[in-house]
Amino acid sequence: MIITQLKIKSFGKLNNLNIEFGDKLNVVYGPNEAGKTTILAFIKAMLYGMTSRKRDIRENDRLRFQPWHGDFGAGELYFKDENKSEFVIRRNLGNVRRDNLQVTSVQTGQRIPEYERNNPGEAILGLGEAAFMRTIYVPQLGCTVSPDKDDEIMARLMNLQETGEEQV
Repeated sequence: MIITQLKIKSFGKLNNLNIEFGDKLNVVYGPNEAGKTTILAFIKAMLYGMTSRKRDIRENDRLRFQPWHGDFGAGELYFKDENKSEFVIRRNLGNVRRDNLQVTSVQTGQRIPEYERNNPGEAILGLGEAAFMRTIYVPQLGCTVSPDKDDEIMARLMNLQETGEEQV
């Protein structure tokens, strides 16, 4: 998966922001409070939604990244798959646990139900949210390794070692 573009309609402090990425390594940089962490959280929200039920704003991304102007979060994430086909994930992040999600092919305009069924991140990356958070997603001050009760990474490694297959 290669993320090609973000269109952030509203998310946290960001409004009407378009970011285009190149095919190789991209670095997002800026001064403190510029929105780098918010952009990272937006990518996670587009792939996995926002399901936290915690009341503490530091642990509940739906509360933490609610747009400052009072509207609900919304945006688009464009990506290419391993076949270079381009898709767009569109999400409206309401104030409930279930978001309005649509994944379509950019070339045909057709919806892609297999990407919409659960979380696009699971279907596209082959990783559950917990595994994503422990490998690809590195939040500010969040680079720690510790096992959890549903340690998907450890289970995959053990399966790979014992059988040669991750998914056994």
